[in-house]
Amino acid sequence: MKRLIFSIMLLLSGTFVFAQEVIDGFRGIKWGTELEAVEIEGKEVELEYYATISGEDYYYLTEDDMQIGTARLSRIFYVFDAFDRFVKVVMDGLAESNDDINTVLTERLGPMHSYRVKSTKKLKNWEIQDVEVLLTEFRSGDYVLQIENTASEEAYEEEMNEGIEDF
Repeated sequence: MKRLIFSIMLLLSGTFVFAQEVIDGFRGIKWGTELEAVEIEGKEVELEYYATISGEDYYYLTEDDMQIGTARLSRIFYVFDAFDRFVKVVMDGLAESNDDINTVLTERLGPMHSYRVKSTKKLKNWEIQDVEVLLTEFRSGDYVLQIENTASEEAYEEEMNEGIEDF
């Protein structure tokens, strides 16, 4: 009986060790923030348009901090949906900081939820409530880190449909 209770407590304690904090945005920009309202550290910033990919608009900051912890990045894109709301951030990194980004993600998010190996890349995935974190590592060692709020579009549509006063 004592073993059973000890085993259950051990399993439950492991669950709490890796409890993950909510990811409510990136660098102070909350998910769902409208493009015109983007602020960082209380200051309005103007994002530069880069491209539209699969119906989403990609922007960047000319003076962005190209680092997360000790992991150095080559590009950071702030992605806005069809409603001009912030839904995703996509970051490119070089091979020399691949170990660093893996360390940062493991320390911040705990163990990954899934790991897949394809012919040219490895995919590591974490899911924290409505946010998906995907690290794609290419054979060269370069990587792409994507953090996406998967509930943004649904939440916006619900918000838009709640206050209908047309009829």
